[in-house]
Amino acid sequence: MVAWDGQVQNTFVSTGYTGQADKRRKGEVNNRGYDPYFGLGLSYKIDDRWRTRFDIDRYAMGSTETDTATLTLEYRVDWAWF
Repeated sequence: MVAWDGQVQNTFVSTGYTGQADKRRKGEVNNRGYDPYFGLGLSYKIDDRWRTRFDIDRYAMGSTETDTATLTLEYRVDWAWF
């Protein structure tokens, strides 16, 4: 699950024929909710320091579905060096 919480503000500003600014404010709307997502990932350890990972995820946001593919390369730092 992905939880989201946001606030939407809308302000419209235009300059018409008279040169006067027309400013309309619709107000603020609070948005919050939950959207499910699911996926599959594969991780491969190259050696003690290097790893790679491949993920395929599907996010269901309302009536829209979005698919993503991610390739990640990780390097683990030995903090004893510092």
